[in-house]
Order: sequence, then C-alpha cells, then structure tokens
Amino acid sequence: MKVLSIIVREDGLQIGDSGFILAVADICPAVPLLIKVMSASEVPIMSSVSQRLRSSKETGKSFIGRVNEQECFIQHALAADIPAYQMFTISGRAGIGKSALLARFHELVSTTEQPYRCFTAFVEVRWMTPAHIMEECAHQLRLQGAPLTAFEDTLTSYKAASYQRLDEQAFLRTAYLRQQQLLGQEATSGPVIGRLYEAVAQAARSAFNVFPQAWASTEKFRDRALTELVQAFVSDLNWLIAGPEAEKSSAADCRVILFFDLWEVAASETLELLFSLLRQTSLSKQIVLVVASRDPLAGSEEERQSRYNLDLAELNEEETGNYLARYGITEAEQIAMLWRISRGLPLALKIFAACPPEKLKKVSGPETEALTYVLPEFMRGVAGDHDLGWKVALFSRPFAHTDLHALRSLSAQDHVSYYRWLLSLPFIECRTIDGKHRYCDPVQRVLRQSLLERSFQAVVVTSRELAQHYQREIELLEASGKKGSAAWLEAVLAHIYQLLCMPDAVGYCSAIEQVIMLGTEADQRSVLIPMLHQFARDASLLRIDGRTQSSVEQLLRYFEVGTDLQGAREAVDALIAMVADLPAKPVSLIAQMYRRRGLLSLALSEPDQANDDFSKALTLEQDVAYGHALRGLAQTIVHQNQRAVEDFTRALRLTPENVWLYVHRAMAYLHLGAYERALNDVAHAALLDPDLPYLYTLRNRIYWQWNMKGYRLGSFDYSIEEDPQDAQAYVMRGMALCSLGKLEQALASFNRALALEENNAQAYAGRGHAYLEQGKLEEARADFAQAWKLNPSDLSSGLMEQWTILCQRGPVAECAAQLERLAEYDRQHSLALLCRGVALLLHKRYAEALAVLEQSLAQEPEQVEALFWLAMIHAYLEQEQQAMEALMRVQTFMHPLPEVLLLPLRWLELERPNFYRLYTTSLPVPT
Repeated sequence: MKVLSIIVREDGLQIGDSGFILAVADICPAVPLLIKVMSASEVPIMSSVSQRLRSSKETGKSFIGRVNEQECFIQHALAADIPAYQMFTISGRAGIGKSALLARFHELVSTTEQPYRCFTAFVEVRWMTPAHIMEECAHQLRLQGAPLTAFEDTLTSYKAASYQRLDEQAFLRTAYLRQQQLLGQEATSGPVIGRLYEAVAQAARSAFNVFPQAWASTEKFRDRALTELVQAFVSDLNWLIAGPEAEKSSAADCRVILFFDLWEVAASETLELLFSLLRQTSLSKQIVLVVASRDPLAGSEEERQSRYNLDLAELNEEETGNYLARYGITEAEQIAMLWRISRGLPLALKIFAACPPEKLKKVSGPETEALTYVLPEFMRGVAGDHDLGWKVALFSRPFAHTDLHALRSLSAQDHVSYYRWLLSLPFIECRTIDGKHRYCDPVQRVLRQSLLERSFQAVVVTSRELAQHYQREIELLEASGKKGSAAWLEAVLAHIYQLLCMPDAVGYCSAIEQVIMLGTEADQRSVLIPMLHQFARDASLLRIDGRTQSSVEQLLRYFEVGTDLQGAREAVDALIAMVADLPAKPVSLIAQMYRRRGLLSLALSEPDQANDDFSKALTLEQDVAYGHALRGLAQTIVHQNQRAVEDFTRALRLTPENVWLYVHRAMAYLHLGAYERALNDVAHAALLDPDLPYLYTLRNRIYWQWNMKGYRLGSFDYSIEEDPQDAQAYVMRGMALCSLGKLEQALASFNRALALEENNAQAYAGRGHAYLEQGKLEEARADFAQAWKLNPSDLSSGLMEQWTILCQRGPVAECAAQLERLAEYDRQHSLALLCRGVALLLHKRYAEALAVLEQSLAQEPEQVEALFWLAMIHAYLEQEQQAMEALMRVQTFMHPLPEVLLLPLRWLELERPNFYRLYTTSLPVPT
C-alpha cells in the first residue's frame, strides 16, 4: 500500500511526490491546516501530475506579485502618521485575487513595524445585515482586548426592538396621525368625514412604502435605531483610539483597520448602506476601511475622491512565470501556454498548474471556457469515481466538516479525511470568521453544471439532504436562544435556497411560506432579496422548474415594487393564486396576503375591495386583532361606523393595551355622535400614552362637535348612575361640562371626584382649568400645584402653575428657574420645550427662545399655549406682523386660551408700547 504524507506548513502544502503545491494563503491565510496521513485509497490523486515538488524553503512566501499594491497600502495606510485615505477598495473580476490581496494587507498589519498599536477586524460579508457586520467587528476587537461596550449595549436594545415592518403599529399609527393632521387643518370647521378616506388612503400608501424600491436605499433604511447603533459603534472606535480627543486629526497611539471581503455581488449594497451611515458620523481619521469587491463601491464624486481604489488587472507573462514557479513550473514553453489559456487569471493558473500539460494543449478560447473543460477533468483525476467534490458545489453556504454529515453517502469515519482532502483543492476559499470554506464562484458554477449532466437525481437527493441538515441546525440555534443572529439568518437562507431547488411540492410550499414570513421584517428582508436574486441567477443552471422560477420572480417583484401600487397589487394577486394552489394550503400565510392586498386597495381608493379582502382574511383567521382593526378602518371610510366600532372592540378584546385601537374607535364614535364614548376612549388612550401626538386635538374636536350638536351628558350620567363611586366618571363629566362652558356644574363634578378620591391628579388639573375660565388665578394656581405634586410627570400642570404665577406677579426670576427644572424632566417633549422657551424669554434670550418654541410647535402644531408665547417673543423682537398672526391663531382655536392667561401681554405695555397700543386693544386682555 502506497502511503502519501500530507505535510502542512506555514508557507504551503506539499503532497507526496505526485501532487502539487498549494499556498496556504490561497486556501485561507488566517486558519492553519492540520497534519494527516492517509492511504492512497482514502485520497485518490491525479496520477498524471508530474511536476517536481518544491520544498518550503524553495517556494518561499505564498503570496506572489501585487508589489505596487502592497507598497501603496503600507505607505498610505500603515506608515503615515495620519492615513492618507480613510478607505481602500480592491476591485476586479472573479478569480483575480481580491480576497488573497485583502488577506495579504491584513497580514501586513502584523508584519510591518509601526509606532502605534493597531487593532483589526476581518469580516467576510455574504448574507449579513449592517448590524451583523458591526457585531462581528466588535466580537473580533473584544478578543484583542478592545471591547466596544457602548455598541454592545446598544446592540442588545436594537435586537429587542421591533424592526420596521408593515404591521399593526406602523399602519394604525400612520392612519391616526394623518387623520389628526387633516382635522387640525380644519380646526374651525365642521366634521371632516368627507376627508377621512383621504387620510386612510395616504396612511395605506405610507405604510406600504416601507417596502423599499432598492433594499439598500439609504433614505429608506436610515431608521433611527440603526443610526443610533452606528453612532455607538463609531463612538466606541473613536474612544478606543484617543478618548475624547478622537475627533482631532492628529497622530494617535492607536489605529483601527477594518477589512471587508464581499463574497456576494449584492453584499456591496449592504456595505454601502453601512458606510453611508458611517459618513454621517465624526469617524476618527485613524480608522481605515479596506474593502474587496467585484466592482468599486458607489458614492458621490467627493466620496470616490476620498478613497483609494485598486483595480486589479490580470498577471502579465513575467508575473505569471513568478506565480507558477512555486508550483515547480519553470519551462518557458509551458509558462507561455498557461498564460495564454488563463489570460493571467490567478484562479485559472492555480487549477491549470495542477493539470497535465497534454490535457491543456487541447484548450482554446477564453479562460472561462477553459475552466468548463478542465475542471471536470481535474476532479475526475483527483477524486476518481467519488462525487463528493461535485456535491459540495451544491452547498448554499460555506461549510465546515460537520456539514459533511448531511451527505449520507459518506460514512462517519470518512468525514474528517474527506474534509481535509477538500481543503487541499486549489479553488477552496476560507472564511476567517468561523473557519468555514467554500468553492470560489466560477468553480462552483462549473461543478454544479457538471454534476447535473452526470446525475440530476444526485442533485435532487443532495438538495434534500442539505435542506434537512440546515433545518436541524436552525432548530438547534433557536433552542439555544440565537434566533435572529447572523448564524441563524445564514442557516435560514441556506435552507430556503435548498427547498427552492427541490422539485416536490412540500419543499416548494415551505420555501414560499418562509420567504414571505421572513420578508415581513425590513432588517431580514434586506438580506433575503440578494439571496433570491442569486437563486434567480442560478435557476437555469440548476434546471429549476418554471413554476419555482416564476414564483421567485413574483416574490422579488413583491418585495421591490416601490411606489408602484398597482404593480404591487398584481404581485400580491399572483402570490395569492400561487399559494392557493399549494397542496397544503398555509392558512395564516393566505390570510396575511389578503390583508396586504386590502391595504393596497385602500391606497388605490378601492375601500369596498379592501373591506372584502379584510373579511376574507378574518374568515381564515378570526382571532387576529390587526385583521379586525384593518376592517374597522375600511368600514369607517364607507361610513359603516357602527360596524367599525364592533371590529375595533373585537380587536381591543384581543389586545387591550393597544393605544391606537382606542383612538380609532374614538374616531368612529365621533362620526356616530357618541361623544361621551369617544371621550372615554381618548381618556383610555391618554392613560396608555400621555404623549400621544394630537390627542388633545382629537379631544377638542369631540368637545367642539358635541357643543355644536347640543348633546347632553347622558352617558356620563348613566355611568355615574351605574357606579356612583366612580371618581373618573366625575372627572370626565367635569371636563365635558367645562368644555361646554358650564363652569359651576363642572366644579361640582370635580369636587365630587375629589371627595371620592382625594389624590386624583386629573381632578385637580380639571378644576384648575375651570378656575382659569372663571378668572380665579390663585385657586387655579393651588390646584395646578397639587396636580403636579401628585403627578410630577404632568408637565402641563407644572407649566400652568408657573403661568398663573407669571400672570399674578409678572416676569419673576423664580418662575424661570422652575420652568427650567420642568424642562429637564423630558428634554425632547413638546411641553418641556415650551417650558424651556418661556424660561429663555424670561432671561431675555429671545432668539434662543424663538428657536426652542418653533421646535415645540414642530412636534405639536396645534399647541395653543406655545403659539401664545411665540407671539410674545415676536413682539419682543419687534416682529410685529408675525406676532399679530400668532395672536390671531390663538384666538381662532376651537378652545382658545382662558382670557386670564393673556395677562402677560400687559408686559408689552411698558417694553413695546407701540405694539401693545396698536395690536392688543381688540384682544380680551384682563385688567
């Protein structure tokens, strides 16, 4: 028995006396290989390879050529005190050596002497989201003793947060906000039922448009959570380099170089999205990004000028000779032949160098055709009759030796030996993240095609085995709490890919269902779409049936339709028909498709069709709150408000804490004239979310319309009769009476509420408003003070207490101090901004006050209190026209300010007497 010794060294791989030399850098520069002794029967070797083997000392370092590129990187990225460029890109065709050069750059960081400490991360970007890419960088930096702690904390929150999606919260919120904006635009007119449909249609269009036209569009995916994650990432990197001085462009004691190898064409879109967000931060100049991709990354002209692009060309004949020398090939004639048929492509040279010269003499045409001819011959020579080398080409993600367990044709004892044999092949690439391997793209395509020609049945069986293997791995990852991780997502996508390759209906059905469910989340959809594009490109090669190809095209159309609503609905129609034809009909999936089509019908001004679709969805799934909510909105549009109330009520039984359902039911009650019930729902919404936008606009609309209709307080009276001890019913009744101008009755209701519940903050605040309407400043001040004491988060009561003091005592300094303390409670809240704006006015910092109040009004355009103080600031700035316009708006609100709160206008009598005399005489300013 002939024994072949495989000896792995740092500089290369040597196989017996009838093999070929492979450079470790060409396999995986970062992962050492193992030592193994196998018999000839275990590792069949192409017997015709006869080049003399070279020792490691003779072959030297594995990386050959690209001298200018290496010198450029050393000079501009490593040797300079401040890197000349913050980004280097390596581009070129498949097989040109991009990954090898990137790995060489990574190696140069550790072998080149530098006056600073350098941290690096090396990420192969395939099916990864921007968050996954940063997470992997952070993991590698932590292993080097440089943890990104702020980023890691933010990442935990990011993972826990809901991704942007077309779901209940997104759509119901958008519909509500749009309705309230329309109500606010007609604040002094009657009900705007005629414009309600326009609001919901716009909401449907807005909600649908979370599907990106191009998934990597920066504008569509620059959501707040991801932006905060990037900012934390950059903040940690800057701190790592120079602490708080990181923004300075001086030399530092530390440098960070991040390497990105794009294994898929579509991965460039993911990286471009990440880089677009990085460019918006103050990224230290000591942070360098190095990217290898087929094409240079996109960007503006300014961005392209700020980076150094290395566009790799094929090797010339001299470089080819140097490259082949390490394979023991030195004859000029053979070098010339290999250079001619390879066109100087390093990948082709590696493969052709292992082939017998007589086989290569028959090759003509471009190197791609040469590979198609040579590779099967090469595999037959080294593998004999075993088809493992071909089957590995069917893997839909990089593989480890455990992945070979999926192939049942291998015995358990063969897994390790065959895995090591695979690593000896000259076209294997290694992923440094986890040490997994794969065939480079051109080779994988050729070997897949070759296996199909040999045995289509073998392809089907292998795809089924791989699908089962990936499914088991998904289950293990989910059981260990890793759902949503990069490893989980890669396994899911690999599983879907194999299911689509299978010709049976079960696999097809499962794949379609998983694709649609995965596509509901934008973060995962951003990776799903490139996988589907890859499958579409591979479909003809893999002899995928027409039904599956058509389905993938429809899915891509569905996810990438952008603003073409009609095209989107046609895509959904096709998906519904496609899913309905499946042998095992996924009920939940079909219901989801009907809901999606209903939304599109809303956006296309077809509410009846939408109502029909939502009803079909509810027939399939009765206990889905979102389904009832959508049908409720559709019924409101066509004035079926009682039915809408019934649907919203069913939805609330299923999700009783959903604030959006309360406000939508309040709108339906408003249109029915059930004002007290509408107010009750508004009160529930306020309890769930006191900061809900436009909530007080809606409440004022209800009060105003109630007053116009002359309705009595029957329902509140009924509630009190049902439960005379219900303090909250008295509070709501008091608010309604106050709105109707029945102040004494309102005070009686508030007093009764306080008798039942002495610490009811809302009752104190309500009574304070009633006192304001009566002009009783001291009584109002005392009640607002008590309300704020009982509920310190009630900024409105805190503001009103200070306002009453200002009305009583004038612009006193202690009020400014207290308003500043109130503003600190929630700095970005509209009322907090209002408090800060008034405090700045009291300090006579008028320009700053104006900016802050404009920010408050941008958040809450119908905030009459902010408008009043805005008018005051304009008056102090002698901007008389703007001041008068603001005051007129204050007076035309449905519920204008109580007259007593206009007393600060008297301050202008001394400081702006002309304005006061000309513009305030018509206003009801108290004496």
